[in-house]
Amino acid sequence: MRIELVETQRCAVLSRRATRQRWFGRSVAAFTGYATRVDYGDAALRALMEPHLRNMRAARPTTDSTVTARVLRYHAGCHELAESLRSALGVASLESCACADAHAKRALLAPLLDLTKRRAFQWAYDAWVCGVVLPALAGDARRVRYQHFPCVRAHCPGEMTLAPHCDAAYGHAASTIIVSALLTRAFGTNALIYESSPGREDWKAFEGCEGDALAFPGGLAAHFTSENTTRHTRWSIDVRVLVSDATTSAYDEGCYFAVAERADGAWRRVGDEGAVDPRVGIPFDRK
Repeated sequence: MRIELVETQRCAVLSRRATRQRWFGRSVAAFTGYATRVDYGDAALRALMEPHLRNMRAARPTTDSTVTARVLRYHAGCHELAESLRSALGVASLESCACADAHAKRALLAPLLDLTKRRAFQWAYDAWVCGVVLPALAGDARRVRYQHFPCVRAHCPGEMTLAPHCDAAYGHAASTIIVSALLTRAFGTNALIYESSPGREDWKAFEGCEGDALAFPGGLAAHFTSENTTRHTRWSIDVRVLVSDATTSAYDEGCYFAVAERADGAWRRVGDEGAVDPRVGIPFDRK
């Protein structure tokens, strides 16, 4: 009984400290003793997460979705996402990169601001979307919108990100599908945590390596990361896909989305490269 009481009091203290979203990951790490793997089915940990989950549920417009999370696999040698990004950034290895803070990460990703430096990566990304993502997700659609340039994620050791959230709470369409492609190994606390469908809260870590991609209904399905307590940086890219033309969101304005059309059984991007929307995030957000 005393052990249960101590754990309950500890959970309450950590929950009070975690009033801001960005401290969610640190609270989870502290509660688990900075373990590199976390059991999200633990009752005490669920109690710690509950205030954040309540906020997420309140911000989520609905849980209605016909999409369930699935893993897509692609040939890393044919779709050189990691290699073209490494070349664009001018680094010897993605896995060896680690950033001490947001300023260091902004400096690391700064070469992407140069169109000539990012062009090969942009081409590899478009080819991967049209050759892997859309054939798997678009069904009978003839025209889709997808993120013009991906969010580049480098989840470094010691880094924290947002608490459980769904993208509809930030202005994205509820029907948004997020595809997260791994460029390096993901495991334990450096991995993305997600629920398989909206409202399930059956938290799973997306673990794998280059060539693995997770497609899930991120417009409504909650997802998050804890503090990365491993010694390894997880690199990945995220692309948001809208299959239905009838779907609208605040992100339709500007140059956030590109258009792809299907002709003769193949998907092709419509239009040129253009500018990258600042809402993609670092380094394009101009902060």
